[in-house]
Amino acid sequence: MPPEPGWPGLFFRLDELNDHQDVEGNPIVYRAFARHADSRCVYLGQYTFTKLEGISGREWRELPEKTREIWLKFFGDTLLANRTLARIVLRKSQKEEPTEAQVIAKCESIKAPGARRALAEKMEAEIRRAFNRGEEGIVVWGMKCVSYDYEFESDLSTKWQERHKSTSQVELKARWGLNMPASGSELSDDEVEEDEVLTSRSRGHLSRKAKGKKPTISRGDSVSATKL
Repeated sequence: MPPEPGWPGLFFRLDELNDHQDVEGNPIVYRAFARHADSRCVYLGQYTFTKLEGISGREWRELPEKTREIWLKFFGDTLLANRTLARIVLRKSQKEEPTEAQVIAKCESIKAPGARRALAEKMEAEIRRAFNRGEEGIVVWGMKCVSYDYEFESDLSTKWQERHKSTSQVELKARWGLNMPASGSELSDDEVEEDEVLTSRSRGHLSRKAKGKKPTISRGDSVSATKL
C-alpha cells in the first residue's frame, strides 16, 4: 500500500486483477484510496496497476507463521479466497487443472458462508500444501501514481466537512489525513520511480459495488481503487 499520496506501492491479493488493462492492453487508471486501521481514509491519487512476479512456494514458506495464518484465515471467513479454494478442491478431485467454467460453477456452490467455512475446514491441510508447493500463491501488483485530482480531493474534503461541522479542522485532518503531493496534479516519472516501490503488510480483494458502479479494491489496512 502506498504510504503517502503520490507514492508507489504494492497491492497483494489471492487472485488475478482482471480489470487492470483495457481491450487494447493499455493500463486502466483507478482513483485510489487508503483506509488505515485507525479508520482514516486518504485519497492517494490516480493509479495504474502492473502485475509483478508473485510470491513463490519457497517465499511463502519463509513468511512468518502469523502472516501465513492471516492469509489462510480468508478461506473460511470471506469470499476473498473463493476462486482459490475452488481451484484447490477441483485440482484434488480431478488430478488436473480445472477449467474456468468449472471454477465458476464451484464458486457458486460454496458461496454460502456455512458451506464455504465447512469446506475450508475440511480442506485445511490441502490448502496449506497448495501454497507450500507453489500451486497457489499471493499475486503481487505494482501501483504507480500517474496524476492527482485536486478538484476531486477538494470536493471530497468540502463535503465531508459539511457533514461534520461540529468537528474541528484539526480533528478532521488528523482523522482523514487529507494530504496532497507537494506540487502539481501531474506527477513526473522522477517522482514515482519504479525502484521506489515499497512493500507492505497489507492484503486486498477486488469487489463490485452496486450495479453500474466501478470495481473497488478494499482491505483492513487497505487500498480502495475506483476505475475511471
